[in-house]
Amino acid sequence: MRRWYKAFVGVGAVATIVLVWESFSRSGILSPLYLPAPSNIALAYRPQLGYGILVTTGRALLGYVLGLVVAYIAHFLCVAAGLDKHLDTQLTGARAVPIISVLPLFIIWFGFSEIGRLVVVVLATTAFFMAPVHEAYRLLPRQWVLLRKQLSLTSIRYYVSVALPGGLAALAAAFRIALAVAFTMSIASEYIGAQIGIGKFLDSARITFNVPAIVLTIILCSIIGIALDWATISVYRRVAYWAGKQPKL
Repeated sequence: MRRWYKAFVGVGAVATIVLVWESFSRSGILSPLYLPAPSNIALAYRPQLGYGILVTTGRALLGYVLGLVVAYIAHFLCVAAGLDKHLDTQLTGARAVPIISVLPLFIIWFGFSEIGRLVVVVLATTAFFMAPVHEAYRLLPRQWVLLRKQLSLTSIRYYVSVALPGGLAALAAAFRIALAVAFTMSIASEYIGAQIGIGKFLDSARITFNVPAIVLTIILCSIIGIALDWATISVYRRVAYWAGKQPKL
């Protein structure tokens, strides 16, 4: 009963805000240039925006998954090669270069193709996720390192069976932020040469001064972001079910 009451109060509060917003916009108190009426925002929807959301979100998810895989593979190779002691310096240098700045180079390499935009998302996810992965690896209990020596585990077996699952407990926030980075870069990559997508829709709305379309897109992006974050943390809690529990040795 209490849940239904809270839901009713929440819906009522949102409806009240929308009605007040609509009345202020209609009366001229709020300028449509800065905050258009909710009805105008709803009418700004176009079918290409719906299709663009699917394309952008799909690219973000694919780039996110590939970026995580690349980050783990690259980190393992650095650890296996004994370069993990100098990895902090290398990661600092990689983060100093904004991934969006390589877009012109990728356009030369790949043209205005989907591959170039996907590569940008993958690199952005990898560049962000590598540092948390390395930090989680450095903070693994010393007993686990000693256990590796006692059991004579190979580098890859230790990394896959001990280091990787052991480090997951400290990576909840990193997984969530990396997905936000992937989604953001997926949108940003569409500002150059894309034919469809959220970024293309936003750029077209900017050129035509279509403020309602821009506000609508921002609202939809926030809803998508919340949904993706919820899905990410739900999957994480199922996969890393031991997170937050004290290890027993």
